[in-house]
Amino acid sequence: DALVLAPLAADDADGGDEEDPATVLSTIRAGFGLATSDERIDVSSSLQLQALDNALKVIARDIYSKDSHFLLELLQNADDNDYPPKATPTIVFDASPESVVIRNNEVGFRARHVRALCHVGASSKGVGGSGYIGQKGIGFKSVFRVSARPEVHSRGRYAFSLDEHMVVPTPCLGAPSS
Repeated sequence: DALVLAPLAADDADGGDEEDPATVLSTIRAGFGLATSDERIDVSSSLQLQALDNALKVIARDIYSKDSHFLLELLQNADDNDYPPKATPTIVFDASPESVVIRNNEVGFRARHVRALCHVGASSKGVGGSGYIGQKGIGFKSVFRVSARPEVHSRGRYAFSLDEHMVVPTPCLGAPSS
């Protein structure tokens, strides 16, 4: 059950981000007390971690009660993306029994987008009337209805998966897995 978000076409566009992607991912992981890229969270060590983990699973399972809801969330995110000048926003869904690969021609993630995906309620879209559809910072979590470890690949800069706790990024090496 792989779910992969990847660039639609290889080009030189990036999010214009000056932060080093490896540093961004390791800083997020360090915030969860993880020192290495292969270290895992042990939620049994803390009642607070257990509560957070349970709350996120309720969000993914109960608020998004249909397995197909993630498609609407990803379309909404695509609508909110930044695109190169004169580009026609495009999203492509490639589905097979083993995976769903979503490709989009957006300009690429910035550090703030990655941080928002690895958090709850910290949308990078701003609040109130800003032209964005979603602003709650939880919609992407709907992908966990169909994938235990979704991957994000963004214009050669960011490549990571999110673990079963929905907030901890792990760097991906190489091309998307599907």
